[in-house]
Amino acid sequence: MKDVTKNAIFKRLNGDFEYYARYQRIKQISSRVRVSEYLITTACNIRCKGCWFFEYDFDKRTKDLSKKDEIKKFLISERNRGINTSLIIGGEPTLHPKRLELFAEIMEFNSISTNGLKALPKEGFKDFSVLISLFGGGSLDD
Repeated sequence: MKDVTKNAIFKRLNGDFEYYARYQRIKQISSRVRVSEYLITTACNIRCKGCWFFEYDFDKRTKDLSKKDEIKKFLISERNRGINTSLIIGGEPTLHPKRLELFAEIMEFNSISTNGLKALPKEGFKDFSVLISLFGGGSLDD
C-alpha cells in the first residue's frame, strides 16, 4: 500500500493504532473471502408480513434440494470454483440441520439468515455467524 493511502487511512481512524491494526486484520481476512448465497429450503415455521421470500412467491418458484449427496456434490463444486463462504437463506434454514451440517463440513465460513425461533444445535455450528431477520412491516423495515 502506498504511504499516502496508508497515512490517509490512519488519519481517518483518528490516529488510533488499535483501530488501524483491526482494519488491517479485517482487510486481510476479507481479501480471501469468496461468498455465495444458498437457498436451502422453501419451508418456514412462520410467515412474517413483509418477508421478501413469501411476498414475491420465491417459495412457489424454487425447488428444495434435499438429497444429501446432491447437496454435498454441489457444495464441493462451489468450493472447487473458489467459494469459501456461504450465506444460507430460505424459508427457514434451521428447519434442516442435516443440510446445514454439510455447509459446516465443506465451507470455511458460514452465515445463516434465520427468524431465530429454532436454535442451531450447539455441536458443530459454533463458527456459524447468525443473522436474525426482524420484520415490523411497512416503514419499520426500511
